Amino acid sequence: MLKLRYIVVLAFFSSSIFSQDISNAYFLMGVVDNYERDIYDPYYRKKYEKVLYRVNNDTLQVFDTLSTSGPTNLEYLIQLNDEKLFYFEEKDNMMEVSFPNIFSVLDYSNDTIQIRRYFSEEDKSYTGFSPYTRAFKINEKLYIQNEGGAKLYGVAIDRYFQKREVTYDDFNFIYDEGEASPYHFGLSFFYQYFNNDFSKLRITIGQKDVDTMVDAPFQIPKHLLDTTANKIYIILNNERWFLGLNDFYTGWLLDKSSGNWKKIQLPWSKVKIREPWLYGVNQKSISELKEMIGAEKLWQLNRELEWKNRERYDLDYGRVPRLIDKTGVLFFKHIPSGKMLRWDTKELDSEILGFREGWVYYRQYDEIRCLYLDADKVEITEDKLLLKNSKVIPFVHWMFFHDSKQKSLNERK
Repeated sequence: MLKLRYIVVLAFFSSSIFSQDISNAYFLMGVVDNYERDIYDPYYRKKYEKVLYRVNNDTLQVFDTLSTSGPTNLEYLIQLNDEKLFYFEEKDNMMEVSFPNIFSVLDYSNDTIQIRRYFSEEDKSYTGFSPYTRAFKINEKLYIQNEGGAKLYGVAIDRYFQKREVTYDDFNFIYDEGEASPYHFGLSFFYQYFNNDFSKLRITIGQKDVDTMVDAPFQIPKHLLDTTANKIYIILNNERWFLGLNDFYTGWLLDKSSGNWKKIQLPWSKVKIREPWLYGVNQKSISELKEMIGAEKLWQLNRELEWKNRERYDLDYGRVPRLIDKTGVLFFKHIPSGKMLRWDTKELDSEILGFREGWVYYRQYDEIRCLYLDADKVEITEDKLLLKNSKVIPFVHWMFFHDSKQKSLNERK
């Protein structure tokens, strides 16, 4: 068992005229320093706080900060909302080529919101940060693997930082909720038609000989196959749904409850699911933009766009986001009918934050808004403003709901 330090953050119900929508909502503001940035630019060397806000009297109120002692560099952060947790890694100096030294889980699956910490100086058996992060759901227990390590498959940890040596068999149990925001990290894994043999989709990781490879848990029906690409990237994989995409954003959606497959085409974007919708925010492909105009021209246009928008952002709270690949267009694909709805926010800096009971909560620059998806009519029937704050909201990238039972910060029922 790794050494832990616990910080218990207690929440309470906050009344608001918007109680129907966000009275129990929490918003997380933070800047991921290892994402969309050039570490050698002094403009990016400032450390920013990670702050959890709640709604109080129709405004955002600081609930707590997530750093241990002052701002640290946020190296990596993922949210698994169905599992009700965040996993994030921090380190003191982004300019050093080193592993993170603080690992944290923000767990909102119980009556209290808890932050659990693991410090690498106390136990160096888990180093964290790799280019490929995965999650596993094994015997109903969630594990996160963000470590390659010297061993072939590395180590995974659960929400209490208990370790598990990853085996080849574990890749039968990949778990992925998908992502809806262009600002979020995603998980990463793929199955493959080895040597372009499209008769079997296989788990190839760590294996060089086809005789030692096992079949993937899902086999796309032959009449739906597309042989233009041999990798199927896992975008969603939970108890009910599996969605895999190839390099050309052709997708295969499996409803595990019925065994029915659908072949679908999706926009270039990250994707999540909330029945009966697939949803996300349209993006432009950076690699395609580089091919079209060249890397140097792309970098120049991005900097011009950044400087053009710099005065809109309070740089004490965060930095100007990369906008060159953003569109501000939200999309919602109705699974039963295949109908695609789009919502143009008219603001490049927009992202989807949450989805509950037909309401989609999204950030449009400095506003938190929500729109309603009518699944019967397959249309957007309402859009309304919930909160506006020009300093904080542009740097809010995550939200969750929590029905707390505490009467005060220092008292539990």
